[in-house]
Amino acid sequence: MPGKEVKDMEIQVSKLRDALGLLEAAVPKKTALDTLKHVLMGEGRAVATDLDIRVVLDLPEAVETFLLPPKTTLEFLNYIPGYKLAKLTAKGREVVIAVEGAEASFKVPAADEYPPTPKLEFLHEGVMDGTALVKAMYEALTY
Repeated sequence: MPGKEVKDMEIQVSKLRDALGLLEAAVPKKTALDTLKHVLMGEGRAVATDLDIRVVLDLPEAVETFLLPPKTTLEFLNYIPGYKLAKLTAKGREVVIAVEGAEASFKVPAADEYPPTPKLEFLHEGVMDGTALVKAMYEALTY
């Protein structure tokens, strides 16, 4: 495909699997916008949204911008050892994932069709134990 820019990303399989597993919950199962069925990778982060909820993960390996289908990518990565390195190559409307002889390719929409996801600026940031957060959320549900 002449004239198409090739975008590469290398990431450990377990890290990509974990990121997509977290983001998959924000990807709508049914939507009129095909782009929303994908995760936006790029600018050091991975983003998923259903237009009501947006989940953003820091992912320094995601430098180049492209879309990735989380469900089929996870199905492909399911049987690959987590310590291996995956190479993702995006060219036009296709993403290829290669891991030591295994390869999968996916047709994807153009990344510029994804809804804008501005970086959020926070006044305060912190770290919280996930178990404590879930417990506090359940406590709040009873009110």
